[in-house]
Amino acid sequence: MNSKFIIRKNEEFEYIIKNGLCRKNKFFVIYNIERKLENNRYGISVSKKVGKAVVRNKIKRRLKDIISKNSIKNGYDYVIIVRKAIVELSYEDMKKECRKSLYIQTQDIEKLVKVVEGLEVDVLSNGVKVYGDISINELLNKIIKAKVQI
Repeated sequence: MNSKFIIRKNEEFEYIIKNGLCRKNKFFVIYNIERKLENNRYGISVSKKVGKAVVRNKIKRRLKDIISKNSIKNGYDYVIIVRKAIVELSYEDMKKECRKSLYIQTQDIEKLVKVVEGLEVDVLSNGVKVYGDISINELLNKIIKAKVQI
């Protein structure tokens, strides 16, 4: 992974976490926010609770390798917070979980936009705000039919 595609500043981490969409699973908490630029940027955070420096660096190296070898839709900033359960995973399992989490994150946004096409929508970190002539029940039914998780 090229060093210019890495998020390093604490302010950027905080902004993405505060304003971005969140996806959680047993191994990761992933926040993303749209940037409208050609490439993605990634920030990886591994707590000291996960292990000593050798273990944390190994996890970061693996994640960077996984990200660089997989194509994910461009134009987003991602913050990946690693949970303690990741220590149990092999490289292949980590690759599967990471790809699944990042892919689902961008797919949900695209599906949601298609579902509410024709309406003005703001996708917020704590939900979705829809403007237009549609009741909340109609909107929820559309989302449920499209199987979008928000």
